[in-house]
Amino acid sequence: MAVNKPYGTQEWVDLISVNEMPALTSTVRRLEALSHDKTSTLASLGQSILHDHGLTSKVLRVVNANRKQHTKVTTVSRAAVILGVEAIKNICITAKLLSSLLKNKDLSNSVYQRLLKLLAQSFHCAMLAKMMAYQYDDDTQEKIFVASLLHHIGETAFWSLGGETSAKLDAQLNKDPEKRQQLVTQALGTSFERISVGLASSWNFSDFLVKSLDDPEARTKEMQIIVMADRLSQTIIDPVNSGYRMSNLMLGVSELMNISGLKAKNKISQCSTDTVKQLRNYGASALTAFIKSDLKDAISFEEINDYDEPVDRASLQLDILREMVLLSRIKADFNQIFHLTLEGITRGIGFETAVVILFDADKRRLIPRFIVTKDHNTVKSNFTIDTSASDNLFSQAIKDKKPFCFAAEHKDKLARLLTPQIKKAVCARGFCIAPVIIGERCIGLVYGDFSERNLAVSAEEFNSFNHFVMQANMNLSIVTRL
Repeated sequence: MAVNKPYGTQEWVDLISVNEMPALTSTVRRLEALSHDKTSTLASLGQSILHDHGLTSKVLRVVNANRKQHTKVTTVSRAAVILGVEAIKNICITAKLLSSLLKNKDLSNSVYQRLLKLLAQSFHCAMLAKMMAYQYDDDTQEKIFVASLLHHIGETAFWSLGGETSAKLDAQLNKDPEKRQQLVTQALGTSFERISVGLASSWNFSDFLVKSLDDPEARTKEMQIIVMADRLSQTIIDPVNSGYRMSNLMLGVSELMNISGLKAKNKISQCSTDTVKQLRNYGASALTAFIKSDLKDAISFEEINDYDEPVDRASLQLDILREMVLLSRIKADFNQIFHLTLEGITRGIGFETAVVILFDADKRRLIPRFIVTKDHNTVKSNFTIDTSASDNLFSQAIKDKKPFCFAAEHKDKLARLLTPQIKKAVCARGFCIAPVIIGERCIGLVYGDFSERNLAVSAEEFNSFNHFVMQANMNLSIVTRL
């Protein structure tokens, strides 16, 4: 076996998770950790996705498309409050999954069509399962949705990689589909099902998902719904000679949902229509051709897009400031206030790193408490600042209780305050800092910069930054008096 050709479950899991889809793996693990942590907050969820502008746009697009109210949701903060952690988490996973699996443009047409068809089936399966689980609570519906969506994650991930192995296996399966399991095992040294279980475990998904993959025939009603949805989606998407099978599946759905056969048929038809709409909301219109036969057959890579809606930053800043004013009228907690502040600084202004740094219990160190950035761990480490050992720019800003915008030309003038620790943390071209003040007491700082592109901060951007921090300080002062 060639060194560069993985063989066996773990080698394929490692290749997919570490080498081919690190962004998806990182996002999924982070979101799953939040949903498992009982102390996590909606603010924590928002911080984990705000730095990804394409993902943020898709979340808001999907949320607004599914709302009956006319008022548009413009912030992740509001979306998280309306839908809850589990729903937002699953929207993120779905969006990231679709964009990651469809990113490779070097696939042969045959492999690409196979991938599109399987992804369409997986998404349709998830929609059907959620529809059948209507009697469960929202969180259980969301778990069933994700378990159904990822029912074939091992196979979809494999086809998305492309390469010699996938091209060869695709040709073999096209020629001799009856020997599918044998051909897959010979080519991969494992099954698609085992890779699915391995990925679910590697990504730290819930036991519910792992069980649905590892023991799909378990007789709980939730597992029956997932298996039924999978069979139904396969039959709808590939309906050749399936009339008798479809009749049996319709009967099974009516029994699971405890409704008439005609009502089951109408609900399945409506779910197919809803699936097409949802796929468009996720920016994956190409998949709809496999669900609704009257759509155009031409499918190209250009139809798959990582949707990133243009932002009117001035309008968005006003929207977020209005939401911050509303927070002052309710019993909002610190998490909500700081999260909305960081959303204003990142999405509203466009800063690529934003951090709320607060004093620890001894008031000797500043500790990053809220972070929006791509490299979360590095920022968390760099922004743990000792303010007792020596005078530095951050400790001076706290003493002065004034906002400050640093530009490269300040470097020599402020050399004494730019300690090695501060230099390591901040963007060399420029950044903003402003004190977090409750009453007369300074409890920390808010920091923002364009570190990814290493850009300076304009006077207008600095003013906008100040507006968000000032409103946050007003909210904090009001909340502490309630």
